[in-house]
Amino acid sequence: IVILAGDVNPIDIMCHIPGVCEQKGLPYVYVPSRQDLGQSIGTLRSI
Repeated sequence: IVILAGDVNPIDIMCHIPGVCEQKGLPYVYVPSRQDLGQSIGTLRSI
């Protein structure tokens, strides 16, 4: 599974990733923010 943060800036960094995931049949999901992603793995830093 690929987990993407919804607040990445600039968006060009990751805008191609969902297309690649779909081509490869990989599941992907967006979380609201980099901070939420960091907290979900137990770190205080944004990922």
